[in-house]
Amino acid sequence: MRKGFDTARIRQWFNVLGQSNMILNGYFILGCIGESVEEMLQIVPFSRELNLDFIAISTLRSSPYSGLDELVAENSGYHIAPNGKIYSDHCSVRELKDLRHRIYRQFYTPGQLFRIARKGFAMDSSAFFPKPCRDCQGSPGP
Repeated sequence: MRKGFDTARIRQWFNVLGQSNMILNGYFILGCIGESVEEMLQIVPFSRELNLDFIAISTLRSSPYSGLDELVAENSGYHIAPNGKIYSDHCSVRELKDLRHRIYRQFYTPGQLFRIARKGFAMDSSAFFPKPCRDCQGSPGP
C-alpha cells in the first residue's frame, strides 16, 4: 500500500509497544490490490505475533480523490462496487465479508477474550465507570 513501512518495521515497533501495559489494536484492510486470500488469512498469525489485544478489519474502499479508482482501472480483474468497495474476480464483496467474519472468529477466541479481560483488570480499566455516590444510596455520583 506504499505506506512507507513494512512488516519488519511494524514488528520492531510492536516489540517496543508490547513491553508496555497499553491495550494494542491492529487495523487491517482486506482485499488490497494483488492480495490473495492466503495472504489475507495471515492477519491472525501476524496479530498474535504482535501480541495485539484487538483487531479491526475493513475492506478496501474507493473514495473521491483516493486514487484507488485509477489503481483499479490499471489492474484487470478488480472492480468497484456501487458502495465503493473494491473486489476482484477471485474474491467478491460477499466473499470478503465472509472472510472478515472468519478472521474475527479465529482471532477472538475464549483465550483472547480472557487475555483482554486480564489486561483490563490489571490496568484497572473499570476506573472510567461512574463511582457510587455515598450520599445517594448507590446511585452514580456527579
